Amino acid sequence: MGATAAQAYEYVTLNGSSSYTWVTINGTATILVGDVNGDGSVTSADVTALYNYLLNNDSSSIVNGDQNGDGNITSADVTAVYNVLLGS
Repeated sequence: MGATAAQAYEYVTLNGSSSYTWVTINGTATILVGDVNGDGSVTSADVTALYNYLLNNDSSSIVNGDQNGDGNITSADVTAVYNVLLGS
């Protein structure tokens, strides 16, 4: 069962500042790495949300932008989402 078939998801705060999307797959809660916009799946829309933030300072679609956990949203986070999409 893929992450897009997640049964439920919610937003939580870890380490006081980072929001992550958690999905429940087969009864196990898992952080969905790459889900920037919080829709429960990892798609090109997540990359677009990061680009919109980086180029236009538009955070309206950002739920989980800091994909590499360094405390900042940068091009390294775009690369992290691409890696998820490509299965790297």
